[in-house]
Amino acid sequence: MSDFFWKKLNLYGTWIFIAVLFSFLGFLLSIEIKDFDLWLHLAVGKHIVQTGLIPEVDILSFTRQGVHWNNHEWLFQVIAYLSYLVAGTQGLVNMQTVVVMATVAILFMMGYNRERPLTPLLLLLLVILVYKSRLTHRPDLFSLFYFASYVFVLSSHLHKKWSLFALFFIQVLWVNTHGFFIFGPLMMLIGMAAEYVRRFIPLPFEWGRTGNLTKEEFVRLHVGFLVVSAACFVNPLFIEGVMYPLKIMFSLSGETKVFFENIVELQKPITKDNLFAMRPYFHFRLLILISAFSFMVNFKKIDVSALFMWAVFLIFSINAARNIVFFAVMAYFAVLVNMQYLDFSDNKIKVSEKIVCMLSLICKFVVGAWIFQLIFALGLNGYYDFDKMERKSAYDGKFSKRSHPYKAVDFLVEHKIQGNVLNDFNSGAYLIGRTHPAIKVFIDGRTELYGAKFFTEYKDLWLGDKKLLEKNLNQYPITAAFLHAGKTGVPAPLLQYFHKSKEWRLIYFNYDAAIYLKDIPSNQKWIEELEIDIEKWQVPEFDLLALGLTNVPGFQYALRARMLFNLNLLDLAEQEADMAITIHPREGFAYHTLGKIAMKRENYEEAFKKFRQAKLVFGNNMELRYDVAQAYYELKMYDKTQEQCDGALKINPKSSKFQIFCGLLDVQLERYEQGVNRIKDIKKIKPLYIEEVLEVADLLYDRGQIDLAREVYQVAQGVHDSHPKVLERMKRLEQ
Repeated sequence: MSDFFWKKLNLYGTWIFIAVLFSFLGFLLSIEIKDFDLWLHLAVGKHIVQTGLIPEVDILSFTRQGVHWNNHEWLFQVIAYLSYLVAGTQGLVNMQTVVVMATVAILFMMGYNRERPLTPLLLLLLVILVYKSRLTHRPDLFSLFYFASYVFVLSSHLHKKWSLFALFFIQVLWVNTHGFFIFGPLMMLIGMAAEYVRRFIPLPFEWGRTGNLTKEEFVRLHVGFLVVSAACFVNPLFIEGVMYPLKIMFSLSGETKVFFENIVELQKPITKDNLFAMRPYFHFRLLILISAFSFMVNFKKIDVSALFMWAVFLIFSINAARNIVFFAVMAYFAVLVNMQYLDFSDNKIKVSEKIVCMLSLICKFVVGAWIFQLIFALGLNGYYDFDKMERKSAYDGKFSKRSHPYKAVDFLVEHKIQGNVLNDFNSGAYLIGRTHPAIKVFIDGRTELYGAKFFTEYKDLWLGDKKLLEKNLNQYPITAAFLHAGKTGVPAPLLQYFHKSKEWRLIYFNYDAAIYLKDIPSNQKWIEELEIDIEKWQVPEFDLLALGLTNVPGFQYALRARMLFNLNLLDLAEQEADMAITIHPREGFAYHTLGKIAMKRENYEEAFKKFRQAKLVFGNNMELRYDVAQAYYELKMYDKTQEQCDGALKINPKSSKFQIFCGLLDVQLERYEQGVNRIKDIKKIKPLYIEEVLEVADLLYDRGQIDLAREVYQVAQGVHDSHPKVLERMKRLEQ
């Protein structure tokens, strides 16, 4: 067969591969809707559409009610709400599909090369795989579309007259959609800086002549910067709207670090602990290596603009996981630029056109087969829908039933409950989307509105700091508590506070949440109708015959078991955990709870057995490791206890809970000063751990180490000076 035949066949193979690539993307875009923040956007979008007004003060919470709010994402909110209004969840899926497909299409147009199509297409696949982790229905989708559009216009069409009009239009949309609109002017500044470097600073090799702009393009770049900067002011808040991202950037080194430590998407994707690992974010790491290598092989003809852009967005991406997809686009662009300047004509190894086409076809076939295998594997992802007693796919384009506390919120909606609700950070936006304006929340995902100080206080409150909890209950007119369980359950001190309080009444209890109402006149009708006596809780029956042989976890029973354990209702918790294991013998969460129950009953050998079963199922997380260490400690197996302590502190040296426990072990082993120093060296001890600190001090006191005990009691006093046990211990020392 002739070279022409193989060339034609290779071309058809390319177009089939492109179809497979975009089909894969379409499949990924059918993922269920999990994002909590979307609900807040839908609520605000509804408000804007119905009133014609963009709220300038907070209307969603009672803790920030009336406080000025820079709602810089209002345009996305309107688009999202209208999409949902027209076609429900399918409308949201369609919105995401259009924006993401348009973004990838722009990248495809930037990189497609009829003569050498394979490399850009494989790079585009990597970009899609990085994008996969950020396919959420949020303003970021639009931001990336604008970002890719900017790169496309600046790299290929700056010389055209329409380019400035296009950039102005994009920038106006961007500034009203997402805070990352600052990237537009930033890219133009980087381009200008690179051109100045090329023109006025001696550069090695051919860097000064590679990618340089014509005089007309250089002038247009300056004018374009002024144009897009002016476009930034086309927003409802004018100067304040422009200043928003700058304020955020300059606050990153201060108190706002707490957000980066506690919110997953704001955490660093690459740290010193996983620097040389392949995971997490394998495809992101691979793009870093490939793009860096492209600069190395093209070291004589590096385009300074591409290098500067690549470096800036690499730094930006490694500081927060949510930013990695922006670097993916820039890495893709950088490799394309470097490929453009590579000269293959001097290659001494001559390969016929036929062989090249055959190898290209084989590569496309292998990668295409891998994509289909990946689609098949992802298609198996899902979970059991206990409402319908059938499996629910994770790629059905519907709202997630696993992520959202939908049953608890359905309950609020059904009974038309109103008021100011104390809630956790994650469920705030969902409550707003489902219940606004009947319910106002304590906190939601708008970190810039609440601020670092409030968020830090909320964290300690949620963990059960009684002093902070009572302060907020007195400060704000809170009428209800929505205690969303999540995967880890409601913290025991918080749950027990409401359970023991005579002012609060339990009206809802299930695996997803416990809901309490304050015993006030406005809540009486709901309390009389709905109040639950949790002491008389009946474990729900489960129809195993209806389930049949389907392999599903008993997570609902396991989560209720943890809630009941935290309420100190051990017999009920044990029944729930046993049912979870009946449904699925490898329900590790249930084994963990059974181990905790055995610890409470001082049956430490049985506790260890249950903890061991839990570890065999889901590995050794920090909470389980701590419980195993406690079991070893109570069994007086101190060598094993030390192994757990050392292993935990190696994983997380800042774990104050483990540092305190290791201090207790030191004292038990008569390493008194080492144990005391360990306690004193902890930078911050949460009030939640006051009992553990007192246990260390008490052991020192019992051993006759009075002076050292005094030092640890003083540490406890610094944590919570009004705690009854701290006051009692300090009084004892003075006698």
